[in-house]
This record gives sequence, C-alpha cells and structure tokens, in this order.
Amino acid sequence: MTHCDRPTLTRFLAKAGALPQAQSCATDANMTVADATSAKVPTATQVQAIERSSNCRDWLTQLEALAGNETCIELQLLMRVSWDMATAYLKVASYPLADDACPPTQVQAAISSLFTNANLMPCLSVSGLYSTFAMRTPPSQGQLEQARTNRYCQGLYVDLQALATTFPNCNLDQQGVHMNVHALSNVSFDTVVDWGELAAAAVAANPGPLSLAAVTTPRPMFVLMPFLVMTVLCVAVLANARRGRWYASSSKDERMRLLGD
Repeated sequence: MTHCDRPTLTRFLAKAGALPQAQSCATDANMTVADATSAKVPTATQVQAIERSSNCRDWLTQLEALAGNETCIELQLLMRVSWDMATAYLKVASYPLADDACPPTQVQAAISSLFTNANLMPCLSVSGLYSTFAMRTPPSQGQLEQARTNRYCQGLYVDLQALATTFPNCNLDQQGVHMNVHALSNVSFDTVVDWGELAAAAVAANPGPLSLAAVTTPRPMFVLMPFLVMTVLCVAVLANARRGRWYASSSKDERMRLLGD
C-alpha cells in the first residue's frame, strides 16, 4: 500500500467538501467549507462548536465512507479515526502556542525523570512493550491494548501529564511539529493508545518510517491527527530509548548513562 499523493488528496478534498453534511458542519462551527477541508486549524471556540455538532459528527462518518473508496495509506487509516480521537486532536491543535520554545534543559530533565520513573519498567514488562523497546521495533496493537488497561502504563502517562504542568507556557518542537506543552492536559491516555494503534496500523500497512511529508497540503484536518500528536508525545523518549538496549537487570545508573550517550 502506498502513501496518498497530492492529486489523490486534492480529488478527495473536492468530494469531501461536496458531502451532504460538509456545509452544515462548517456553518455550525462558523467556518467555511474551504477552511474545514484545508490545513487551517480552527479556533478553540470553533472546536467547542464542532464537538457539540451532530452535523460535524455525521460529516466525519461520511468522510470515512468516502475514504473507503481509496487505496492509499492515509485515507485508509482515516476510516479508523473515531470521533473522540478527532475532537481530542482539534483541542490540542487549537491550544494557543506560546511565544517561546520549552527550555531544552527542562525538556531533558523531564525525559530523564521518565526514564527513572517507577512505573516505566513495569509498564514495559507487563504490556510486552519491553521487547519492542529493546529490539527497536514498532509496538503491535495487542501490546498497546495491554498497555491501555495496565495500571503502570496509566500511571506513567499521569506522571507525564503532571510533568507538563511544571513547565512554563512554552512550546514543544519536535520534527517540525509545534505544540504548547500544556495542551497535553487535553489528551486522555485512551486517546493516546488509540493514536498509537493507528500508527502501528500505518507501519503494518507500509513497513518503514511513515512519511508525514507524503501527505502534502491541501489536506483534510482529520487525516494527520494520529501522527502529529503522537510524534510530539513520543519522539523524544523513543529517540533516547533507541540508543541502547534495555535489560531488566539494568540499573538506574545504566539507564542514566544511556541518556547521556
């Protein structure tokens, strides 16, 4: 399965804008159809209106049915995006950006604290994600489902959200994705797992790195949501985890050494 190219997405967007609920959703959200089918991010007020709108919910259902006629990866994956995933993404994307990037030293300190968090190793072990981190392979849907109900993984995410509250008003900037760190409060653990499962499905559909650049603007605002926020949440931790294998017998000093490599 190949990535969606610009002509395919352009045709899809033209059809998306002509769907029965497109104009109704746009009206409910005080947007134009052109804005709703572009890369333009709605305001926080518009997102609240979208969340309340049955027309917008119906439009997403229609978008997914339309995507079912396509064979490229991103539009096939669109069919797996739930309403909760869509609205949670929009809440994050519409959260106002800060003036400054988060201090690199504070970001590194936060990552270091996660690597020594008491919930990390039990989460990786019980969910089966330990072997995934050690072998540097993508997690499976089964592993992520184990993580979803695992109290250690849930606790780790709660700790991550708590860490975010200790930051000043600042932006995370990873691989071209910009997000206010305090927007993490709008993402539930279940939603993160949902996005992770979608990313795992993307890898399974086309082994190798998923190319965000392959989906070029214009694009529907729903298509990229799983990948954008998951990148921000995970890229820093994964980058450090891939510098060395993790063993159950590894000490705190050894894990800290890996961070400094």
